[in-house]
Amino acid sequence: MNIQDIYSDLPPLKTERLLLRKITTEDLDDFYAWASDPDVTQYVTWYSHTNPEETQEFINRILGRYKYAKIAPWAIVDRQENRMIGLNGFCTWDTRHHRAELAYVLSKPYWGKGYITETSQAIINFGFQRMNLNRIAARCRVPNIGSARVMEKCGMTYEGTLREVALIKNEYVDLKHYAILKKEWQTINSEQANGK
Repeated sequence: MNIQDIYSDLPPLKTERLLLRKITTEDLDDFYAWASDPDVTQYVTWYSHTNPEETQEFINRILGRYKYAKIAPWAIVDRQENRMIGLNGFCTWDTRHHRAELAYVLSKPYWGKGYITETSQAIINFGFQRMNLNRIAARCRVPNIGSARVMEKCGMTYEGTLREVALIKNEYVDLKHYAILKKEWQTINSEQANGK
C-alpha cells in the first residue's frame, strides 16, 4: 500500500458525536475562530493566525495536499452544530516500516469533552485496519498534560521524553513520545468486545 491509495480520496469517518472529513474553503470562519486563539496554538508548531488570510493560506496548503494525494488532516466537525472545530490526522507515514504519527488540535470551547480521544481512536482504527500500520505514535510538549492524557486513553504507551529535540517557535523543546502497536490495539479491541 502507498500513500496515494488513501490520500487520493480521503474518506470521511463518523464517530458517535463527530464527523471527520476533508477541509473545505467553507471552513474558513470556523477555522480562523480557533486558529487565532493563543490558548489553542500554545503547543502547536505554528503561530496564532492574525487574520483570515493566514487561515485561508493554511487551508489552501491542505487542499493542495489532498489534490496531490499527500498526507493531510481530517477536519473535525461537531455533527450537532455542523461546525468545524479542529484537525486530526497523520502528519507522517513511513510505508516501508508501517508506522505513522498522529497530530491534532481542537477549539478551546470543546476541550474536556473527550472529542480528541474520540477522533483519535477512530483514526487509530483506520490506520491499523486500512493503512497496514504496525505502529502509531504521537508526541507532545511536556506541559501539555491534556494531550498526554489523550494518548494514554487511546491505549498508547509512554516511551520516554527526548530533551530539546525540536526547535518550535524559536525555542528548543522537550517532547514526550507515546505509541501503540497493532498487537496492543488488537488486544484492547478484543477485551472491549468481551466486556472486560
